[in-house]
Amino acid sequence: KMHVVPVGVELSEIVSSDSVENPPLVLWNHRWEYDKNPEAFITSLIKLKEEGVRFNFAVTGENSPEGSEAIKSQFGKLSEFIVSSGYLPRSEYISLLSKTDVVVSSAMHEFFGISIVEALSAGAIPVLPKRLSYPEIVPEEWHDFVFYSNEKMTDRLREVLNDIDNWKKNVAGLGEAMRRFDWVDVIKCYDDKLEEIVSDGL
Repeated sequence: KMHVVPVGVELSEIVSSDSVENPPLVLWNHRWEYDKNPEAFITSLIKLKEEGVRFNFAVTGENSPEGSEAIKSQFGKLSEFIVSSGYLPRSEYISLLSKTDVVVSSAMHEFFGISIVEALSAGAIPVLPKRLSYPEIVPEEWHDFVFYSNEKMTDRLREVLNDIDNWKKNVAGLGEAMRRFDWVDVIKCYDDKLEEIVSDGL
């Protein structure tokens, strides 16, 4: 008697890209709050930079109560590699997605993952924990290449950044698979289910 349908995501403006930035661009596109575990992200980036791994990164999304400069300050010397920090207007965010090579999450709480769907639709390589809603929104055929286990985010991110061209091949087709969450398709599902409810009630 119950059917769960996903939220719709506005994907019509997002264009998938196979190109790679030099150095690769890592994106954090979540709320900058404790339940998204930004400390783990900071720790990973600092460790990888100390190892000599090359990358730039961007931090976007709602960041209340932190401001852009306050977030930057948490990265210390690493802040010189930030290409964007803080909330962006939609057009600028879409442009940033087109340049993103890797999208990262260390979230402890996630109902769905709209920002991840957006980044994957743009062709980003995901580095995601195998928990929360992520195993549901990513088709199983890509699970081995998308998820890190336990607290292995740094290890997976290192692997990806050191061999980014092959990892792009590993997740080929995933961006297109995310298009099933586009509002254009999801709204049809909503309409069909509502029609069923109305029909059953007559």
